[in-house]
Amino acid sequence: MDDTLQLGFPLWIRLTHFFNFLFITLLIRSGIEIIGAHPKFYWRDDALPGSEWLRLTRKKIPKNQLWTSEDEIEPMSPWLALPGRNNLGLGRHWHFWAVVGWLFAGFIYVVLLFITPQWRRLVPTSWEIFPSAWRAVVTYSHFRLPPAGNPFNAIQQLAYFFVIFVLSPFQIVTGIMMSPALDGESAPGPVTLADVLEGNWKVLPNHAVIDRLRHRGRMNVVFADGHVESMTIGVGTLQRVCLSAR
Repeated sequence: MDDTLQLGFPLWIRLTHFFNFLFITLLIRSGIEIIGAHPKFYWRDDALPGSEWLRLTRKKIPKNQLWTSEDEIEPMSPWLALPGRNNLGLGRHWHFWAVVGWLFAGFIYVVLLFITPQWRRLVPTSWEIFPSAWRAVVTYSHFRLPPAGNPFNAIQQLAYFFVIFVLSPFQIVTGIMMSPALDGESAPGPVTLADVLEGNWKVLPNHAVIDRLRHRGRMNVVFADGHVESMTIGVGTLQRVCLSAR
């Protein structure tokens, strides 16, 4: 019988969970502050007025007078945003340092995960996990609990694996691609990932949406079993990651 139930939750897992939750909260709140400085989402880098696919403001562009993007700023409540009340500079400051902390905690977590047997909780080792996950989904859809896992059932294990090893790296990459230093148009030299993703404004919706999705997955991935934490990682410590809200 698999002995993963005997692994327990050592102190390093508890601490990395705590700091992960702390830094993710800071990232979301400071990200809201940054979005408030220009509450629109675009699929194109030119970001022409009227070309946005999502507006988070009710302010209308005046047609009979000059205006700038400053006129479209939506000050956020400090109860929601960090620090709130139209402080873009401080919002970016918090976002940058929070992501450094999140990546550092994630790096420690993933290293310890793979040098201990704890990886067996999260990494599937058989294709049988997919039919088992489907059976668990069907069981949940009937408002019943599937048989207990060891310690997670198949759908929980897949969800954890996806959040940690797919959504989190994607969030990191899209954040990096919004750094002005890596902008595909301003950076000379060979083609970069920024060129592939076609610039900052196309990346912004993915970065923001995945951040909310990852956080929501973290809180709901274990369904009705009562465990409301998750394990997320970041790979490496980045020297320059900032969200560009031009």
